[in-house]
Order: sequence, then C-alpha cells, then structure tokens
Amino acid sequence: MELRDYFDILKRRKKILIAVPLIAFLLVAGLILIKPKQYQATATVAAPALVGGASANQYSGANGPKAFVANFTAAVTAPPVVDQVSQETGVPKTRVKSGVSASEIGTSSLMQVAYSTPKKKEAFNVAQAAASDTIVYLFKTQVQLAQQPVDSAKQALAGVEGQIADLGKSSGLIVPDKDYEVRAQAIASLQSAQAQALANGQGTTAAHLQTQIDQMKAELAAIAPQVQQYTALLTQKDAAVTQLNQAQQALQQAQSQLQAANPKLVVSVSKTHPVSVKGDLLQKGAVALFAGLFLALGIVAGLELLERTRKPAPVEAPTEWTKQAGQEPFPSRV
Repeated sequence: MELRDYFDILKRRKKILIAVPLIAFLLVAGLILIKPKQYQATATVAAPALVGGASANQYSGANGPKAFVANFTAAVTAPPVVDQVSQETGVPKTRVKSGVSASEIGTSSLMQVAYSTPKKKEAFNVAQAAASDTIVYLFKTQVQLAQQPVDSAKQALAGVEGQIADLGKSSGLIVPDKDYEVRAQAIASLQSAQAQALANGQGTTAAHLQTQIDQMKAELAAIAPQVQQYTALLTQKDAAVTQLNQAQQALQQAQSQLQAANPKLVVSVSKTHPVSVKGDLLQKGAVALFAGLFLALGIVAGLELLERTRKPAPVEAPTEWTKQAGQEPFPSRV
C-alpha cells in the first residue's frame, strides 16, 4: 500500500478517529467535574535555624537539609502525627492521611504542608495541625532520646555515691583518703620528733615516740584497703559525673532545638481557597485524548483487517475460455 492509501483509510474512518478520543475526553472530564468541590489550605514551615549550623544540631552538615526534607515528608503521614492531628481537629484519620501532603519549596529546607478536602471548614485547621505536629514530632523525639542517657548517667552516679556512703558507714571514715593523709603526716611528725630526741640523747622519749609511731602505722595499714576502695569509687564517680554532664549538655541542645521549633514561631497558614480543576482537567484530558486517539487507530486497523479477510478474492477465468489472438471462432455445425 502507498501512503495515499493510508490517508484514504483515515479519511474514510474519520468519524471513528474523532469520536473515540472525544468520548474518552468527555468521560474523564465528567469524572473530574462531578467530584465534590475541593478546598485547600497550605501551611509553610520556615525553620532555617534548625537545619545546618553547629555539628551538635540534629540536621547539621551538607546533607542536613536533605535529611530534614526527607524526614519531614515521611513524618507528616506517620501514624503518631496522623493520630495527633485527628485528635486535635476531630477529622477522621483516613481523611487526614489521604488529604495531607508535604513538599519542599525549591531546593531549600522550607516545607509546605497542603491539605485538600471537600469540607471547607476543616482545611485550615488540619493544615495547621499537620505542619505544627510534624515539626514538633521531629524534634520532640530527639528530646526523648537524649533523656535516656541522662537518666542512665544519674542512675550510675547514684549507685557510686551509695557505695561511697556504705563504705563510710562500715569503715567509720568520712573521707578515707584525707584521713589516710592526715595520719601519714602525723607519723612523719612523730618520726621527726623521734630523730630530734635521739639527737639530744633522750632515749626514753625516743622509745615512747617509737611506740606511738608503730601504733599509728598499724592503724594506717588497717585503713589502706578502704582507702584503695574509696579511691576506685572516686574514679568511678568522676567518670559518672563526666558522662552525666555530657548527657545533660546533649539534652539541653535537644531541648533548645525543640523550643526553636515552636509552631507559633515557624508555622504560618494561608487562607483556605477552592481547588481549581483546570490544571487537572487539562492534564488528564490531554492524556485521555492521546489514549483515545491510539485506541481509535487500533479500531481502524482492526476494521480494515477484518474487511480484507471477508472480501472475496477475484476469480480468474480458465485460459481455455479466453480467446487467443488470431484464433477463429468455433465453426458452425450447421
């Protein structure tokens, strides 16, 4: 077949080529137009101070903004956030989850939370609650995580301090290392006095001092194990205090970020407006037209093939029935 033949077929079947795409477009347009009128409210979350900056921040570093956007987008439809929004607004969870969406503004860390619904009155409240609860959820969880090391460090410190108190009760020494130091200095003083007495020829005094020295050395040796135990406990206490300070610092940082994520400071909501169906109609209508056109071409091709299979093939006459050039007609029998 030549190209002209194809154009002839299209011209002959033009009604199908026009009707099928038109019907597809009308069906899609009808489905869009008969849907209940939708309303939308958009909340903007602008919290640049919470993204990037110091390494102690939750979303710091070069990948901080990307991580924040990804976490925010996922959290806005997470069950804890959806449940909270539903409780605050009275809107069913299914409608909250299906109607809310989050997207970043350009390539920044600013987020937009949109909520679409056929009920105009609930659009503003749900958009505001979804944005507020999401930003709080992201940083509140960090506070909860930071609280655990603080509690553990406090428990460890309390345990060490309890052991120190028990040691003091059992040994009768309030501060064993200081007590040991005082007794050692007393022995040194007695030894110095003894040496002076011996130098002065006071043997009796020196012997008396030696008795005191031996007695104090025995007492010093008796408390040595408690002093060693006390010193080890002090080392543990110092480590527990250091750990607690670090944990409290991390908790304070997380609490500061949570305060900076106060929805009253970072969330703003636009007025509720009806959702235009023009864009949806143009986009889906164009797809329906192209799909209908391809379907129409398929129908035309099928009809042409069916017509060709049903059309009888031309019958050629036998060669003996045709008159050959120069052959005379059959002679008459008459």
